[in-house]
Amino acid sequence: MNTPDSLVPRETAQHMTDPHLRAKEAELEAIINGTPFMLTRCSRDLRYLFVSDAYAAMLGRDRRDLTGKSIVEIMGQEGFAAIRPHVEAVLRGERVEYETDVPFQGIGTRALHVVYTPDRDGAGNVKGWIGSILDVTERKRTEQELRAREAELETIVQRTPFILIRNSLDSRYRFVSDAYAQMIGRRPEEIVGKTIREVVGEEGYKTVEPYIKKVLAGERVEYEREVHYHGIGARFLHGVYMPEKDEQGNVIGWIASINDVTERKRAEAQRDLLVAELSHRVKNTLATVLSIAHLSFSKAPSPEQARRSFDDRIRALAHTHARLADASWSGVSLATIVRDETAPYSGANVRIEGPDILLSPKLAVTLGMAMHELATNAAKHGALSTKNGVLAVKWEIDKSADEVRIEWVEAGGPCVSEPRYSGFGRLLLERALASDLNGAVKLSFPKEGLRCLISFPLDGHSTVHTREKSARSQGAAARAELPEGDRYGLATRQRDRQTRVLVVEDEALLAMELEELLDTAGHSIVGPFASLARAIDAAQREKIDVALLDTNLNGEMVYPVADELTRRGIPFLFVTGYGPLHVPDRFRSVTRVAKPIDPAALAGELQRCCEAWSAGSHAPQAAKA
Repeated sequence: MNTPDSLVPRETAQHMTDPHLRAKEAELEAIINGTPFMLTRCSRDLRYLFVSDAYAAMLGRDRRDLTGKSIVEIMGQEGFAAIRPHVEAVLRGERVEYETDVPFQGIGTRALHVVYTPDRDGAGNVKGWIGSILDVTERKRTEQELRAREAELETIVQRTPFILIRNSLDSRYRFVSDAYAQMIGRRPEEIVGKTIREVVGEEGYKTVEPYIKKVLAGERVEYEREVHYHGIGARFLHGVYMPEKDEQGNVIGWIASINDVTERKRAEAQRDLLVAELSHRVKNTLATVLSIAHLSFSKAPSPEQARRSFDDRIRALAHTHARLADASWSGVSLATIVRDETAPYSGANVRIEGPDILLSPKLAVTLGMAMHELATNAAKHGALSTKNGVLAVKWEIDKSADEVRIEWVEAGGPCVSEPRYSGFGRLLLERALASDLNGAVKLSFPKEGLRCLISFPLDGHSTVHTREKSARSQGAAARAELPEGDRYGLATRQRDRQTRVLVVEDEALLAMELEELLDTAGHSIVGPFASLARAIDAAQREKIDVALLDTNLNGEMVYPVADELTRRGIPFLFVTGYGPLHVPDRFRSVTRVAKPIDPAALAGELQRCCEAWSAGSHAPQAAKA
């Protein structure tokens, strides 16, 4: 071993020829050069007295070339500057340990873990130091890569919209992502260590408990359920649980990947509602068209005249629908409806006047058809059939009565007399229009020309709604639906027939058609009722054998009426444009007759309902596919 005198004690050097000592020297050399640590011995004047093979190899030099050389010369100024504070400390007699990056000239920067121990003489004075050095460059690089990978994974975990959770065998949170903490309005550190039951609450825990039991049994679990969280309410979650196992394959917990799909579910529910409403509206429109066809052909003097009248009425209906579509079904002004229907005859002899009033879609459709009937009649038989005839349509808001009043006044045309029979137009005005408006319609026939007074309740300053929202408007509905002096119309309609049928329908034309169908079949009719309040009242107080219920009454669902009928054990059918999925669970088994109505299907279902009633079965009948 080429060991300098400064490293070996003097007495040892004097006995170098001793074989025993040479063996010890070889053993020491093997130990020094076999260790992963690099050893150096340095003098107070900053020179290398000894370096191990490992240190020389790191520098790419022979160790004999380093012995006696200046540390600054070997390392370079920048490298020595990095270790200088530690050198100064050890030369003050302190033991020094540090880990830092040291730039060496010629080989670049190395990360070193270093321990300096003072080297003292016989009097205890510091004459240099012994350096034990470990090159941790690769370890540092690996650590940096791991930290970078960890940061990348942390970023992925925290930025993903999915919620990630790690749970222990005893259902405690070991890790939660920021997304989960934000969903429940807490910080991650407030959640970790707590049990799921503590954080979620008893109700929510009972929902997920079956899935927890499965994953702890080693199964992969996937579910989509509404989970109620204490403090934040219900959230709809799509969850996947994966068991976490140790090296022996034992389950030690689970990893949960959860997606909060609450907004998606709400959007789907809104979409389904819109589709259902669209289907309901389309089917109601088709049913209205069929009713117009039936009433047009049954009331007209000849088939040809019926065809022409039917064509004109459908065009008028389509025109109003186009107006509503242009306004995104928000409503149409009364002035637009009147002008559209009188436009073919406009001129100096047509005068239109009135404030701005926005009609709801349903009122716009019904009033549009009524205006069409009045305009068509005026053009064929009234003021608009002659050059000298004058038509004045005026409306105003009577604030004291909180209602709208429309006056249709004709003059200068042929002499007028009251018709001997009621055609489609008169039925539409006096029954359908009055019912849909929850108001009143009065036709008079003075010789100078037809007069029509229409009045209906006004809700708000510029928008007319169809729902009855006050006792006064309900009274108006009563005037429209039933003859004066007879609350439920039984005195004029009761004919001692076998079956008493409650009819609840807010579309007046459809109600009229139902009446005709039931009357022809020999049934006695209770109603029809267009308002929920009056229908409930009838369901509670009247003698009823069976009921036909439209599910949507001007935006109010008919189910309270169905509940009352169920309570009394009275069978009923739904006459509706809605599908079975949009009916409450308690009424899923009730028979539905789809709109547009098939008279034969309605008669058959009604007959089955009545037979079940006669047999003593008071429960609602099973739905037909």
